[in-house]
Amino acid sequence: MRRRQSFPADPALAATYAAVALLNLGYGMVLPVIPLYAHDRGASVTLVGLMASVLAGGRLLAQPVGGYLADRRPAKAVAAAGIALYAPALFAMALFPRPVLFVLFRFLEGVAEGTALPALYLLVARHARPEARGSAFGGFTAAATVGLAAGPAVGGVLGGRIGLPLLFLLVAAIALASAIVVLFLPSRDPVPATGTSIGDARRSPRRFLAELARGLLPASLVSLTARCALAVVLTMVPLYLHDRLRLSPAAAGRFFTLNFLVFGLGQPLAGRLSDRLPPRADLSLSAGAMSLGFVGMALVHDAASFAALFGLEAFAASWTVNAARRWVSLRSPAGTIGRGFGLVGMLSDVGSLLGPLAAGMLYARGSTVPFVIVAMLGLATIPVSLWANGSGRSA
Repeated sequence: MRRRQSFPADPALAATYAAVALLNLGYGMVLPVIPLYAHDRGASVTLVGLMASVLAGGRLLAQPVGGYLADRRPAKAVAAAGIALYAPALFAMALFPRPVLFVLFRFLEGVAEGTALPALYLLVARHARPEARGSAFGGFTAAATVGLAAGPAVGGVLGGRIGLPLLFLLVAAIALASAIVVLFLPSRDPVPATGTSIGDARRSPRRFLAELARGLLPASLVSLTARCALAVVLTMVPLYLHDRLRLSPAAAGRFFTLNFLVFGLGQPLAGRLSDRLPPRADLSLSAGAMSLGFVGMALVHDAASFAALFGLEAFAASWTVNAARRWVSLRSPAGTIGRGFGLVGMLSDVGSLLGPLAAGMLYARGSTVPFVIVAMLGLATIPVSLWANGSGRSA
């Protein structure tokens, strides 16, 4: 009987968690103040919104490239290079505080994130055994969430003492430190070659990409649905709590604190749950749980019930994140896991770009409509997940 892996057993996996927690701590220190920093220097509200859009656009464009490079070059070098790209963007914000230039700087941030993410996911997949991939990705996201949650409080204190330009320079230094940690991770050989080979990809790239896309379609749909769900949570739930439940901003803030805590703290549990399920069931059940949460939020009329369902949605969201990443790591053809993460990340980022706009248009037709649409998207992914053949390795 094979002994289960203690988690995390690989020191490089723990170091990866530490690096991403450090990076997100720094990023969280400036994330809430960037719009204010730009607005104080003359940026219009439209320009501030454009800054957020180009961040998602840069990430969308860079993820396939980052995934390709992660498969062809040492993944830790690609991840470190992507993380290091944050530094010039933050340096530039401190040294050239012109709002129009901030659009370019935020696009560079998106490129940095898009380059680093597939490589970081590939590192997690390589340093975790296949039967513990869900737990490994859960630990990764939990570390990232803890860092991001702590960042605003730390940044608020430091920003008040040293000023925002110096705060940006400090966060740039933190990004470089995180890149150095990743660059010097112990090396791990690629997973054994099974399934579609790299040679097949080189002989027929179009056919290869089509097969890869089909194999990863369930993970892509679940990820896209999760991004649309996040768009509804961030943009429409505050309005819904005010318009329908008549809650004050302070009460709505407590709802979001609950949601974020459940999402972050639920990651390890969601990962372990994923490891105990076949990939198809993992994706299907997580998408079903998310749909149940959104249907329930559209039907209830009291704050207590909404809070319970909002918590269920947060846990389901953490579960879908782990289920999708586990699917990619187990179903991508050998030697193409980085490209798999890049492709799924690119497709899910469509939700980041279009989700807020679509949510607003749907909310105008009825306050419950965005919730119902997200629930229907989640339910639609279930048959795709159950009937998917996948490619490459299976769980």
